[in-house]
Amino acid sequence: MKVCSKCGAQNQDDAIVCSACNRVIYSQSANVAAQPITQPAQSVRPSALSVVALVFMIIGTVATSFCTFGIGLAWCLPMTISYGRNRKNGIPVSIGFKVCSLIFVNTIAGILMLCDRSTSI
Repeated sequence: MKVCSKCGAQNQDDAIVCSACNRVIYSQSANVAAQPITQPAQSVRPSALSVVALVFMIIGTVATSFCTFGIGLAWCLPMTISYGRNRKNGIPVSIGFKVCSLIFVNTIAGILMLCDRSTSI
């Protein structure tokens, strides 16, 4: 059995990619990496709800920064940037993140994110 050098998981002898962490498993005999498995790129188009939610998150971040004299940027700005990157890259967002956005950033943005099924895990 092959052992992954990254996570230590045991894999079949003919495995190319680790079943636990999806990293390339190096060949023990030749010490050469196997060819990675490439998947075709999928074009991810953000939904209208996610775009509107991002706009409301930006508005909520700006409003919170004014109301709290900039202290609110400590939690609003990282959440807004994270949601924007995840939406742009087509990465799903957890329900917990959506609820935290609803509570801490902007209620309308949180509701829109919860209604948007295209970005859920």
